[in-house]
Amino acid sequence: MTVGKHSESLSALCQAYWFWRYFDEIELKRLQKVDNKHDADSVSRIGNIYSVSRSLPKAKREKVADCINELAGKFPGKTLTERAQLCLDAARSINSKKLPRSGVSKLVWFVAPSDWTMFDSYAHKGVGIGYARADNFS
Repeated sequence: MTVGKHSESLSALCQAYWFWRYFDEIELKRLQKVDNKHDADSVSRIGNIYSVSRSLPKAKREKVADCINELAGKFPGKTLTERAQLCLDAARSINSKKLPRSGVSKLVWFVAPSDWTMFDSYAHKGVGIGYARADNFS
């Protein structure tokens, strides 16, 4: 039996599938019932499960939800580059001190998941972009 990259890949795939079934699928269905609109509770749930809540001001979660809902409405017809810029602008408006780039990416994906994916440290590694630059999206 070969142990190594194949078993690591299979393990990562199984973990991703489990997480999809455990949280993402359920949250997507929950949001579909409310016309794909966030509220303070959904922002908190997603922020907590994805460990990005520290950059999403707790006292302003409803404002964050409104910002993300407005952002999602701008996505149709936009390129990935344009979407990334829209997300970065939204992150700056939510918290200019601790840019919630990864949090914005995750939140907007739940209300506008078509034709793109969340952008985080895993995506950075996959496309070979340095993670520490301030103008990077995640």
